[in-house]
Amino acid sequence: LEDHAFELGYVPDCDGDRGNVVVLDPQGVARPLEAQEVFALAVTAELSFLAASDVVSYDSSGTPSRRLAVVVNCCTSSRIELIAQRFGAQVFRSEVGEANVVGLAEHLRHAGWLVRILGEGSNGGNITHPSRVRDPLSTVLALVKLLRLEGVLEQWALRSGGALTAGCRSLDCILESLPRRFSTGQYESRAVLPIASRDHDRLKTVYERLFSERWDSFRRGLGQSLGAAGYGFVNYEGQRAFSGPGGRSAGGRGGFKVLLTDREGRDTAWIWMRGSRTEPVFRVMADVAASRRQENELLDYHRALLVEADRIAAGGSG
Repeated sequence: LEDHAFELGYVPDCDGDRGNVVVLDPQGVARPLEAQEVFALAVTAELSFLAASDVVSYDSSGTPSRRLAVVVNCCTSSRIELIAQRFGAQVFRSEVGEANVVGLAEHLRHAGWLVRILGEGSNGGNITHPSRVRDPLSTVLALVKLLRLEGVLEQWALRSGGALTAGCRSLDCILESLPRRFSTGQYESRAVLPIASRDHDRLKTVYERLFSERWDSFRRGLGQSLGAAGYGFVNYEGQRAFSGPGGRSAGGRGGFKVLLTDREGRDTAWIWMRGSRTEPVFRVMADVAASRRQENELLDYHRALLVEADRIAAGGSG
């Protein structure tokens, strides 16, 4: 991006199912967007496009004329819920896996929901209906709509709460106007943790017990800085999500999340894990509203607790 006539760059991977987007910051320095950032921009673009079209209208209270949904995997940042709420859309989550996301979206469409965009925010790829697979060109087209199609960016401006400043027409500027969340990157080394236990259900059961036993201490420490007043466990298997401890099918191989909530029951942060189907590792991440430092601290706490739970589960004690 040495030529400043260009606003963004795009580089697809070797099999063409996702693309890296590079933008210029206000100082003219090029930087690649994180996967969760790319997906958040694409969701903002497609929901804004619907609002600017004749497909969906809004009444005086801001309620859409159709039931709008966005479908994502279980480790997509909660930034998507914060964006979807501005458009009166509901977010549904499935287990990791493109087939799970696509299947859930199809189920919702048969039930009367309008699902324009879906995907796995953790890898940055989006699927725009009627497509059933990730195509990075869909991402590029979504960003072009946001930047160039008349009336689209204006729809986000109406819903940004003043965060989108007048004259803002760059992706970097638009990104700054989105609700803020800090997420562990899927491709970071700290997002992978070697695991000895082969019984994922037992490991997660031990983890649930340890987390619950130490909740009061956690809440008074790191939890307080995160604004956490309560917590809950959620398991994701295929297209389904189950709340509460346990609730897993045999093997417990799906995604698992600890959702931290404030005094009003709103999501303030979460930690997530899922065992690889091919390697003796768990994928882990944290997602917080507070700061990058607190995302690091929460992920460190999560990893340490998971190591302890793995030791107990693999050793057959506790």
